[in-house]
Formats: sequence, C-alpha cells, structure tokens
Amino acid sequence: MWIALVWGWLQLAVMYLGVPLYPWLDGDLPTRLNLMLLDPVGNMWFIYAIALLGTFCMILRPAGKAVTIAAAALLSALIIETLGRMDLPPGLHLMAWNLGIRGFMFFALGFVFAKQLKQSRRGHWTTFVAAILIWAGCYLLYLNAETFRSYHRLVLAIPATLAAIHMLQFLLARLPQIADAAAFLGRRSLEIFLLHQFFVAACFMLLRPLAGTVPGLGILAVMFPATLLASVAVAGLLRGLPGNPMFSTRAVAA
Repeated sequence: MWIALVWGWLQLAVMYLGVPLYPWLDGDLPTRLNLMLLDPVGNMWFIYAIALLGTFCMILRPAGKAVTIAAAALLSALIIETLGRMDLPPGLHLMAWNLGIRGFMFFALGFVFAKQLKQSRRGHWTTFVAAILIWAGCYLLYLNAETFRSYHRLVLAIPATLAAIHMLQFLLARLPQIADAAAFLGRRSLEIFLLHQFFVAACFMLLRPLAGTVPGLGILAVMFPATLLASVAVAGLLRGLPGNPMFSTRAVAA
C-alpha cells in the first residue's frame, strides 16, 4: 500500500502538470482523485495484483501444488464469468480482468514450479525450434481470438508462456553474459516497472514529431533502450534516498 500511495499520487501529480502518462485517463482526473486508493491509475493495477496474488499463494502453500493450481483455475473461471455482469471502475476492472485471464493461473504455476523454472536447461535445438513454433502458433490464434470467450485466451496463453520459458532457458544456458544481464533486470524489475511509464511518456512527446517520417520500428528501437536505461539510472539515484522510501515498505518503529 505504501508503494501504491507513493507512485499513484506521483503519477497523478505528473498528469495534472499536463504530461500524458495515460492519455485515455486525462479527461477524468478530478473524479479519479477521489478513488486513488480504490481504483488504481494506469498500470498501477499490477502493484495491487502482486499483493493479492502473493497472499493467495502464501495462504494455499500448506495445501500443496494440486490444490493451489485448482484454486487458481476456479478463481480465474469465477472472475471471467462474473466480471461482465459487474460495473467496476476502470482501474479495478482492468485488474480483475487481468487476474482472471492470466494472473491467478500464471502466478500459481510460477509459485508451484519456481525451482524448476529457475534451473538452467540446455536442451536440444529441436526442442528450441518446437518451442518457437508452439509460441508462434498460440500467438497467431490468440490474435484471432477476439470472438472467443476469455477461456480460449487463457488456454492459449498457458502453452505459449511455457514455450517462451523454454526458449529463454535454452538461450540463457548458452549465453552467460545475457543471463547475467537478465538477472540484474530481474532484481530491478519493480523499480523499472514503476519508472518506465514516465520515460515512455517523455519519449512519446519527443519522438511524436517524427512519426510521419521515421518508421514505427525505428521509433520503437529508440524508445525501448532509452526507457530501460533511463529507468535503471533514475532507480539507482532513488535507491540512495535514506530508507529507500520509493521502492520499499516503510520501516515502522516498535
């Protein structure tokens, strides 16, 4: 809640200054101010989701793997079935939709099989190619799933995610330099997540005049490393603040 408060209000302050962090929300800022703690702004829904999913897995840890996965599937189905009948604020709706489509199931799978996922698997190039084909096939089906129910997207996303994990394990086992970089980014993932939207907005404003002359892939090739490097650099400065108040829970005196 502390992290949500700090970064939620910071995002609102920046938006009130006229920076379009989330252009689709700018017209509704006065009413959103009153819902700050109940209706997360923009991508801040993920902070709330982490707390909910972490609590879910911790409560079910003693019940075992099978019960955890079954409970995640049941909650996903319950959300998918009921969300269309509820009129939630935009931020809560986005959080609930993501929890139902992938959040509970993927977090449960990652929690249950954490040790196996962290292991380096060299594998064989044939399994690597098969993983690429599985991921690509699922992705193409997912893109054409607009008329499908959300269950289809959930089912397609599970093999696609497992295939992507196998590809990463295959590559990282053979490229230790990339593995070290990935481990560093993993340790800084929360900081990058909280900061990246500010730099995405800055790049958007700076590069928007080039949209008609520079191909979209060229703009993306500039935005992605610039956003990543700027987020890592600023996070390093903010971590130096006494008590690290921007990225960690405040210490409470006994």
